[in-house]
Amino acid sequence: MKKFIYLFLIATLLYSCVEDDGLEVEREEKNFYLPYFSAKRGNEIVTLALTDPRPLTSYVPGGIPVAPDFVEIYMSENGTDFELYDQVDSTVFNVEVGDLKNNQLYYFKIRSIRVGQESKESWTLLTSPKEEKWPAAIIPGLDKYGEFFRFSKDKTYLSYRAFGDDSFETERLFLYNVDSRELSVLAERSYLDNWSKYSNKAIYSTTETIDYTIYTDQIILHDADTGEETVLIDSPESRSVSNMILADQDRKVYFLSSEGAQESYYFNIWEMDLATKERKMIVDLEAIGLASCWELNLSDDEQTFYMDSRKSGERRTIYQYSLVENSSKRLFDLSIEATRPRISPDGNKVAFISDASGEDEIWVYRMDTGSFSQVTGDEFYDFDHRGNPMHWLNSNELGISYYSQLSKGEVLTSVSID
Repeated sequence: MKKFIYLFLIATLLYSCVEDDGLEVEREEKNFYLPYFSAKRGNEIVTLALTDPRPLTSYVPGGIPVAPDFVEIYMSENGTDFELYDQVDSTVFNVEVGDLKNNQLYYFKIRSIRVGQESKESWTLLTSPKEEKWPAAIIPGLDKYGEFFRFSKDKTYLSYRAFGDDSFETERLFLYNVDSRELSVLAERSYLDNWSKYSNKAIYSTTETIDYTIYTDQIILHDADTGEETVLIDSPESRSVSNMILADQDRKVYFLSSEGAQESYYFNIWEMDLATKERKMIVDLEAIGLASCWELNLSDDEQTFYMDSRKSGERRTIYQYSLVENSSKRLFDLSIEATRPRISPDGNKVAFISDASGEDEIWVYRMDTGSFSQVTGDEFYDFDHRGNPMHWLNSNELGISYYSQLSKGEVLTSVSID
């Protein structure tokens, strides 16, 4: 009898033990984490960073996940056919992928594995290796912190928003004359949206803060050559007006407004006649599910709007809206976060901000080839994507604003976009 009891105990122990020498595992199921994942490019190399999310995340009591048994790293050259590149345990934080071709896109994703449980898979990241070259400043010596920078039609004037030398509490809208090198303050607590492509006129908004919330106060048209200003909208009803675009030989303005929207953070496209100052809604973005729009841009032929938005269940991406066809469509099908679109003068390239590499960087999409290129991501670029730090200087040159660790100031540089 004792013999049978011993055999039963041994069999039970073998069945319940942790896997060893090929024996099947049976252990308690536990929540485990998927590492944060980013790709940093270099010269013919990509470094993949795997980060334990637990120190950066708040959990309910008892809800802290355990580490996975290992992480699988997959790689593809076309975004479709992925192959296993490496398998590492959870204590590995950096994986170098070498012998790559510069300026070619590579796709990566990871899978977090805990034996006996369903695996967890990341978004697909993409990046392109590149030889680093320190960018040259467009205007050497202009070292203020300047976000939302814009050049006028003939590049005579540069506008940007920054703190003044005497105050780090109030941001101001600066106007810099490139020829005379004169710097003046255009307004305080202001945002300049766009310069006209027909003249040296700019349109900007002043703001006021009520109960810690920033509201639009006035919309102003400024003539940089004469200094003349015209108030277009005074204390707008919606209190949320942005992205003004001068069009039709400076006879009209397009802009985003939440006036009449169901929610204050919903925006539709409006039009104003500058002669009469009459305004009307021309595109009901709310009706087509694109009202959560951050940035509005207009093609050079003034036929197509480009905007960043998202429909329910989607990641934020870039949409086109045709004024001719009165219809919208996604700019591209690639499932990446894409914001702040800026269309090139020739209408063929769209620069945008994306975390496609795991970090917010500037990318360019070419409409003639359907291809993507990564613009920033090198070690010396350090910019705040919320400041929309890019502006097309011409169809093949993109201006970028970034913080230089070398000069400890904001630098305007240009990058050639082939």
